[in-house]
Amino acid sequence: WYGQNANISNSTPYVHDTGGNSGVWCYRSTDLYNWTLRGQLTDTGASGGTSWAFVIRPHVIYNASTSKYVLWCHGYNNPPGAGDRALVATSSSPDTGWTWSNANLNPDGVGYKDANLFLDPSGTAYAVYTIGSQNGIQISQLATDFLSTVATTALTASGRESPVLFKHGSTYFLITSSSNYYDSTSTFTVKYVTSTAANPLSGWNSLPGTSLFSVDPVGGNYNGQPNTVVFIPNKLGCVYISDWWNTTELYLSRQIWLPMTFPTSTTLAVTEPASWDLTNLVNSTTGLVVEFENLFGQG
Repeated sequence: WYGQNANISNSTPYVHDTGGNSGVWCYRSTDLYNWTLRGQLTDTGASGGTSWAFVIRPHVIYNASTSKYVLWCHGYNNPPGAGDRALVATSSSPDTGWTWSNANLNPDGVGYKDANLFLDPSGTAYAVYTIGSQNGIQISQLATDFLSTVATTALTASGRESPVLFKHGSTYFLITSSSNYYDSTSTFTVKYVTSTAANPLSGWNSLPGTSLFSVDPVGGNYNGQPNTVVFIPNKLGCVYISDWWNTTELYLSRQIWLPMTFPTSTTLAVTEPASWDLTNLVNSTTGLVVEFENLFGQG
């Protein structure tokens, strides 16, 4: 579980969103219930030649051809904007030995803000992110080493951010939220669009799309900001994970985990049980083991 460091109280809303601001940290688990702190993995870019005030939203995927874990995250200084960049690191181990490959990457020339990674079942990897001007979502195919982009498409959408891209069956799903500046007391209006094209660079419906929830209460558990989707081996559903932001003390922000299912091949449904665990997700009858599509990261 990769995330930003946010272990220090900050009294200024929105600004000090990384607390201790000491790079990317990591926990690990064998069951998704019990977690062991593995500690700090990176600095904020200094060892790669560019030091950022904030390094946030780290995500990791594994490159089978290079036998490397590859991490992408978002670096920025105050205030965030078009100058925001990606930082890319690699390691032969998921929780040790990380080094920056590029600490100042503008992968498609449009800035790089809220982001996620997606490893297609075909083996091709993608970065999906909010562009610097905050008026669109970029989906970019990564090079074979996962360290840069080789093709891209832009989806126009004013004020949409925090994208999550994944595939179920033959359908690609893209979840986004509105921008509320780390404030879960206002609604994030989480919505999704779909594509059944051959790859995620085309075929999308217009953003923002369909509401993810049948209700959208202000300040409720539904009102986290999308973070990632985790597929569980031998389960038909998956886990939708979002960030619930504590505006005045961002180090107290938490994550919401909710079961998500697929009523049809192109629709999503997220419920909020009073309590639940992974047994709430229906077992697969095919025996197919679905690997985790990415290793999730808070914020």
